Amino acid sequence: SAEATSIVGTHSLETTVAGSNANLSFRMKDQKKGKWNLEDGDNWARISLNTRPLWHIGLDMGAGSADFDLTSYRVASLKFKGGAASFEARLGMPLEETVITAESGVASVEIEIPRAAACRIVVKSGLSSRDFPGFVKQEDGSYVTEGYEGSGNRFTINLQGGLSSFTVNRYD
Repeated sequence: SAEATSIVGTHSLETTVAGSNANLSFRMKDQKKGKWNLEDGDNWARISLNTRPLWHIGLDMGAGSADFDLTSYRVASLKFKGGAASFEARLGMPLEETVITAESGVASVEIEIPRAAACRIVVKSGLSSRDFPGFVKQEDGSYVTEGYEGSGNRFTINLQGGLSSFTVNRYD
């Protein structure tokens, strides 16, 4: 389910089903054609998901902010593409391999994973800052948690950006 409010457009939630897979598409449609004034009201969306399915989540966003609490969900992949944006995601334990990808222009990307989870981070960026406490930098430039190689369930985080700030924190 989704609920949203906006002063610049309407929202739609569409579902298409192919076999045992359902694709959900939540979009905002511009109604004011270039007359956006985001200071005159609330613009937000709250999306609720079922905890049982295996999720592949993709978010394409120009300017704005997104905050995901996915700790109760089985997330196979999470992909964020954004311009001037703020993106935060907190995940629960990974599946066999949970892949997180963030591609950004000028953005702040903060990802939180459980301290017990194994993780590898690969960064391709120009002038981006990075903060990965508790990770060890490898010879190939990637960052891993202790015990990553021997772990069956783990995160792979791919970060790519221009002038972005990337942070991956671990929580208890």
